[in-house]
Amino acid sequence: MSRKAFALFNFNGINKPMHLLVLIIFQLLFFLSPAWGSVSAGMGPEYFDWRELDADGKQFLEESGFRYAVRLDWTQDRKDRVFFGYEGKLYLGAVKYDGQTLETGVPVTTTTSYSGFQNEGHLNLRSSLNNSLSLDVITGLGWDHWNRNIQGQVEDYDIVYVKLGPRLSQKGEEGIWFTIGGKYPLYTFENAHLTDIGFDQNPPLHPGRQLSLYANCGFRFNPLFEIVIDYDSYRFSESQREAVNWIGHGPRLVRQPESNMWILGLQLVFHLQQRQPDPPLPTIDSSASDGLK
Repeated sequence: MSRKAFALFNFNGINKPMHLLVLIIFQLLFFLSPAWGSVSAGMGPEYFDWRELDADGKQFLEESGFRYAVRLDWTQDRKDRVFFGYEGKLYLGAVKYDGQTLETGVPVTTTTSYSGFQNEGHLNLRSSLNNSLSLDVITGLGWDHWNRNIQGQVEDYDIVYVKLGPRLSQKGEEGIWFTIGGKYPLYTFENAHLTDIGFDQNPPLHPGRQLSLYANCGFRFNPLFEIVIDYDSYRFSESQREAVNWIGHGPRLVRQPESNMWILGLQLVFHLQQRQPDPPLPTIDSSASDGLK
């Protein structure tokens, strides 16, 4: 709900226990999961863009710039047609803020710092199209948590979402794959820490839920290394309005405005364990069938 602008790169608002929990999950997957499936790790930059719009649909705020992310993926052994997967990501960075002050609407340019993590579980249903291509239908359930810090004006977001989309991929340890689909928030929560900036209450805000798109593709040029391009997005309509008292200024209605976010990332991925070959398509023994005649 930010219109107030500041200019200090500050991570004091990070939810450190949450980040520690995610790091522990990463370590467990790194050391234990090779016995159960394939593990890969990657890192790289991502371009981030966040925009807020007023009630008339006019943009009054934009944050944009590069963040940096590390990821860890685990995929269950693919011998079965149905298999599970996990994707975890940690990200942080400082981006440019173009907005305005809370009370007077005076234009301000400064810096916003972001940090967060994303946990996502997948259920994959695989079909073989031919000897070289496979098609997966991927259902995902995820939790995205991030901290937005505009020099002391801190906002924490928690988004629980589902996603669904097809993935077309070449079989084997090398090749190209592509995924596109839709994502929908099941639950949204924003803690704007209003009492830290002069309000007498801090009611939770729930940005409106809207469908958004995601897409990613990868090129695995040898058994160990892969280049991955990720596109992700959120679309939030205006949250509910809450009555609060701004100390020294009087009563106010606070809200999270309509907000749109998109991310485009590039990562170099290292496969810690080589993927097992996809199982061959079943064949019919013609000689055996002839003996039944």
